[in-house]
Amino acid sequence: MTAPALLTVSGNWTVPWAVCDYRVSGTGGGGAGGGVDAAAATAASGLAGIGATWAMTPTPGATMAYTIAAGGTPGAAGANPGGNGGDTIFDGVTLDGCAG
Repeated sequence: MTAPALLTVSGNWTVPWAVCDYRVSGTGGGGAGGGVDAAAATAASGLAGIGATWAMTPTPGATMAYTIAAGGTPGAAGANPGGNGGDTIFDGVTLDGCAG
């Protein structure tokens, strides 16, 4: 059994020769919280990104491209929404980021 690979920055992953199947778990980027509205003393939080786990049957030696999503940027002071989270993509499978 091959040890899990933790992918934290975008790039390419090459399937090890001894691997005949594998699982992928990922999450889209979460949306950021909004700016604080001083008059109401409130701020809304962003939504979590979409998460999923799936199995794949790879070709040993194949290279898989992947993109690790960024979270959204915080909203400016006042009643301003936070930015949306980005999408995480692994070998063409997209996990959507969510709204800020």
